[in-house]
Amino acid sequence: MVVIKVIGVILFTFILTLSQLPYLKKKTKKEKWAYTIITFMSLAIAALLIVKPDLPGPTQLVERLYPNLSRILK
Repeated sequence: MVVIKVIGVILFTFILTLSQLPYLKKKTKKEKWAYTIITFMSLAIAALLIVKPDLPGPTQLVERLYPNLSRILK
């Protein structure tokens, strides 16, 4: 079941990229690289969250790095 969900995310990303191709052809090389990197990072995060849904989020990282700050903010 997990594999099917990951394949679904990959297919969705592929379809989204295909729909953006006409716009990307007009862009500069840097913009194309930025789009590609952000898309693959998003795809990797989505796949990781499907495989391991209990992964800690960025809030837990901040709480571990700055425990005093998290106490002040609460």
